[in-house]
Amino acid sequence: MENQEFQKIVIEELKKLNNGMTLLKDDVAGLKEDVAVLKTDVAGLKEDVAVLKTDVAGLKEDVAVLKTDVAGLK
Repeated sequence: MENQEFQKIVIEELKKLNNGMTLLKDDVAGLKEDVAVLKTDVAGLKEDVAVLKTDVAGLKEDVAVLKTDVAGLK
């Protein structure tokens, strides 16, 4: 194989690798965006859980009041 042929093959393979690297960079950028969205979703879910905990605490107080009311009726 001549040196020029070998160089052409190497150049073509390097071009393929470069294209592959570009695709990988794009994939990584997309994954970073996905992670950012998931972090936002998790933060929202944490807020929802906090609200639900407050609601449950309020319901427990309501149940305690109702139990007292029922005991008074007996």
